[in-house]
Amino acid sequence: MGVKAWVCVVDMNMDMDNRPSWEDSQYRCQICMQILSNELTSDMCPQVVCDNIHTVCKKCTEVIRRDQAPKCPQCRLLLRKDDVANRDVIFLLSIAAMRCGACDSQVEMSCATAQKHSKECSENHITCPLLNNDMILSQCTQSMSVSTLWEHCQQFHASGQSHGVSVVNAVPCENNLWTAMLTISVTFERNHYSFFTITTPHNKYNMCLHMSKDMSDAVRTDPKIAICVRRFFPETELTFHRKIISVEIGSMCGILLPIPAVVSSYEDITSLKKLDTQARMQKIIELPTSLLLQMLQYDDTDTVEVVNATSTLLPEARTAARGIVTRLKVAVSVQFWFEERAKTLPDEPEHAP
Repeated sequence: MGVKAWVCVVDMNMDMDNRPSWEDSQYRCQICMQILSNELTSDMCPQVVCDNIHTVCKKCTEVIRRDQAPKCPQCRLLLRKDDVANRDVIFLLSIAAMRCGACDSQVEMSCATAQKHSKECSENHITCPLLNNDMILSQCTQSMSVSTLWEHCQQFHASGQSHGVSVVNAVPCENNLWTAMLTISVTFERNHYSFFTITTPHNKYNMCLHMSKDMSDAVRTDPKIAICVRRFFPETELTFHRKIISVEIGSMCGILLPIPAVVSSYEDITSLKKLDTQARMQKIIELPTSLLLQMLQYDDTDTVEVVNATSTLLPEARTAARGIVTRLKVAVSVQFWFEERAKTLPDEPEHAP
């Protein structure tokens, strides 16, 4: 069905650079550019989306179908209405054993191992997981390799009030652990990124603290503020033992909470907010704006500013803003206890059955 079977046959006498790899387009979704899966229940299962047998992963197919007149992203034919897995591609995925192709690793990997490897491969393709600082907090759509994401974020997503990248020197503590603490003051309105680098004598670890207010109509009366901590390095480099965050507002009140997770470069905040309650709680922290305002009830400190957003906006943006915007002045501290891990070699070679 439009896929050449010879791509799975590896000639051992072929030049290594010319051998098939998981970078080849027939093994990747043509929208998100991630490796397809041979599991029918996976979000990355290849789906036939048009009569030309063009294939897109299940997750991207669901996104395309939200359009009023969904079309194939390759040939622009109308999208099929039925769910049809491309079983030819699934078969090839199930027997394939190839190198990564993006990085220097020459280890031959099965589909499942290649997917796992790609999540931590610095040269894998990725779509930026951050939000744009526009009126509707739209999702950034820039594509790049994981290794260039940090530089992209500094150039396009650094909040206007940020003063560059904060450098936090880790301090050794017991049991071969390190601890690092970042404290920032934020005048927060809708979306804020604080980029920081934790340094040890052995390495540097780039991270980001992201605060984002839910701007959807459903929660406009009491929007939640989502807080997540993001890493820009492979999960295999650090083991986090404890992670806590403190949110202080005014001179009297604050909240101390555990950080549920340090999310990866593949997890965007928009998708995380759409998870069910239990799954969402394992990734991000959500605080109702009303709770933070209640903490100010008996505080005379000037920590909240209410402005009429529509007075300074163009007519086309006023509908999106609709009235009141609250700017909260908060002090946020995050502290981590972690263990550095030696870089591991790639998984052992795997061979197709």
